[in-house]
Amino acid sequence: MAWELVAQGTPDTFQPTGAIDDLPHGTQIKLEVDTLPGLAYLANIWGAEWVIQQFIAADVTITNAYSVGNNRVVAEGYVSSPVAVTTIVLVVLAVLGIGGIAYIIHELRLWAKTGVPGPWDLATIVKWGAIGAIGMLGIKLASQLLGEPRRAVK
Repeated sequence: MAWELVAQGTPDTFQPTGAIDDLPHGTQIKLEVDTLPGLAYLANIWGAEWVIQQFIAADVTITNAYSVGNNRVVAEGYVSSPVAVTTIVLVVLAVLGIGGIAYIIHELRLWAKTGVPGPWDLATIVKWGAIGAIGMLGIKLASQLLGEPRRAVK
């Protein structure tokens, strides 16, 4: 599974990239916010997740927030119920506008962890191969131990 950019832009031009329209329940998301220098450290304060959660109220749960350098905040979380990317974008923009803090934000990027591991990845092949081999050995052993009962010779 890889991170895929689903929306990006400034507070004035933040919009979906068109890569994904809907995010299913449980999709991991990451919102990167570039701010004025020095403000990103506020994301390291206890309770920052709750504050950021108020800015993303569109069926998204924020689990972690931290700063990367002095001008980037990263908020990680997951989609609580199926939601359209445009809904998340509209809610974030509305809250930024109402809160009047859009002037301290330079750029926003919304990432989603997408893709399903394929059925043919190496770990899956090894796992099911081992299960099959152990199962075959078990059947072979059981048939040897529980084979036909021997008849007494008269």
